Amino acid sequence: PAIVRALMAPGDRAWMVPIEGCRSWQAAELTIPGVHDSPSAEQALEQLWPAACEPVIAGSLYLLGQLWPTLEPPAEG
Repeated sequence: PAIVRALMAPGDRAWMVPIEGCRSWQAAELTIPGVHDSPSAEQALEQLWPAACEPVIAGSLYLLGQLWPTLEPPAEG
């Protein structure tokens, strides 16, 4: 939890995403403002669009592997 506290600045938002077969923190365990749980990486990304800035993805390579196909923002229209 200390690493999450160190990375979060006032006004930041973060979503904890479970990775199948791995233990992960839950937002309730961290008690850090702006940290939420998301059932999937895709749903967490949906919370970001539209965003005033580019998202930062931090975590395991497993998480990056899950997100890689979905890293383009949704088409406007």
